[in-house]
Amino acid sequence: MEQTVNCEPLFSALGKMDFENWSATNPDCFKTEEIEKHFSALEGYGKANLGENLYEAMFRKYLLPFNNIQLTVWTDMQFIDILKIETEYPPVQNKEALMKSLGAVETILDYYKGRMLCVEAEYVYCTKGISILLNADKTVLYKIAIYPPCTTAYYREHLHVFERARRLK
Repeated sequence: MEQTVNCEPLFSALGKMDFENWSATNPDCFKTEEIEKHFSALEGYGKANLGENLYEAMFRKYLLPFNNIQLTVWTDMQFIDILKIETEYPPVQNKEALMKSLGAVETILDYYKGRMLCVEAEYVYCTKGISILLNADKTVLYKIAIYPPCTTAYYREHLHVFERARRLK
């Protein structure tokens, strides 16, 4: 008998933009067929590289109902497995409380926002499958990324975003 996976906590947190007390999500929830049960895909898609190893990935925008917040959903080249889900400028009231609720950060990385280097501004909680990206002066919550739990090495090699040029189709 096939076991069903409860993906409701993942999509509920995304829908409400509520990431306090976030815990790791079952990797089986990171499928495009799962996200499309909850959110509407916008037209178009793009291709870019993820990770230090520059893996090719596709991305597509999805719209959250009720609040018009967009998600960027990074997938494999076949649009089957979700690699990472991001939201820019999420409506989180207190970034300090969010970060405190996540516990000890596992690694802190630099990242590029366009051409601007944001030094030590990406707080990565790999085993929980969430990263918090702040702006360059660390005063504004720029982005939240969620992904299947992984190691720090895997995150750096496969998921870390360098904001390179992208092609939309």
